[in-house]
Amino acid sequence: RPSLGAARNARLHEQRLNGSSYNYFLSLKETAQKASNKHQGVVAQAIIRLFIISGIFLLLTGITYFFIRHYIIRRLNNLSKTMQSHVNGQATEIPLKGNDGIALMAQAFAVFVKARSDAEERLKKAHLATEQANKKLMQFNGQLQTLSETDELTQVANRRRFFIEANDKWQHALHYNN
Repeated sequence: RPSLGAARNARLHEQRLNGSSYNYFLSLKETAQKASNKHQGVVAQAIIRLFIISGIFLLLTGITYFFIRHYIIRRLNNLSKTMQSHVNGQATEIPLKGNDGIALMAQAFAVFVKARSDAEERLKKAHLATEQANKKLMQFNGQLQTLSETDELTQVANRRRFFIEANDKWQHALHYNN
């Protein structure tokens, strides 16, 4: 009897211990499940935030690309084509609008084109003046030649003209063996 009583007490303690252990296990399991659910919620929120930030970044990248393409590259290409047409001798209007580095480059190029145009105009005028001066010089040389070979009083060829003509005739005769 005392052994059976002790075994029964041991079994009751065992049942209580098993019940307590099981309850503690269930409590731990519930706490772990709550922590896991909370962690999954935090991860889900982080993923959503990551997608939102990525979307915003892609949108800003697209807007930046459009801005650079539309406002900078297009203007640079237009200015480059204008410069190339001026180099090829076709005078086209230089795009000067804007208040940035591209507009400053266009303004500097416009100054260069104007200076070149002015220099070409001055060169044409100087060339025309030189041609006119050469014509006058040739006219004066002809008059000087006539004056140096003509007697002022009689307006007849003088001795200098005689020697020039004689030398020419002599050279002609030597050339043709006459």
